Amino acid sequence: MLLLSARQVQYCQVARQGQTGKVEVMPGIVYQGKIFIRGEIFPIREKKRAIAYSRQQFSYYQEQVYILLVEENDRVTLWYENSELTPLSSNNNQFFSDLISSIDLKQLVFQMRGEQGISMRTKRRGLRTFRQCFSAKEAVHWLQHYLQISHRDAIRLGQRLLKENWIYPLNSNTNAFQNGDVLYRFRFD
Repeated sequence: MLLLSARQVQYCQVARQGQTGKVEVMPGIVYQGKIFIRGEIFPIREKKRAIAYSRQQFSYYQEQVYILLVEENDRVTLWYENSELTPLSSNNNQFFSDLISSIDLKQLVFQMRGEQGISMRTKRRGLRTFRQCFSAKEAVHWLQHYLQISHRDAIRLGQRLLKENWIYPLNSNTNAFQNGDVLYRFRFD
């Protein structure tokens, strides 16, 4: 078990073959040639609890699995070594700088539009009706639960979806992703 800062690791996307044969893509890190998958996330104020929990997990795995504790601005995340993972890199062949920028938006949008994704409904705002859309509040909630990220990171990810033209606002003329009642639609719907 090691306690590291976010600057000491390389964030990336990792892939593995799921039980159904589908390839799963998820956030990962590379440290000293080993690949790790994200585990539990603790608020930074619970750092001691995170350390105690990681010791428990290390014992549970009979000291056979390396566990990293990575301290970021507002949280401490446990990362578990997993040799079944394959690291993926960005288009320019460099590892990503942080978790939010490492998320594959094409894969994420596919999940958001899937059966377990965001509910796309017809909504009214004033006298206008908008079909097949979702609110920013719904997107933030879904992102938090699906990716197990903080509220702040969900908003950052929403901003990235907007900036990279995966979604667009229906009832607002803004370039900033706004959590609340602003309605959005996927670009290709």
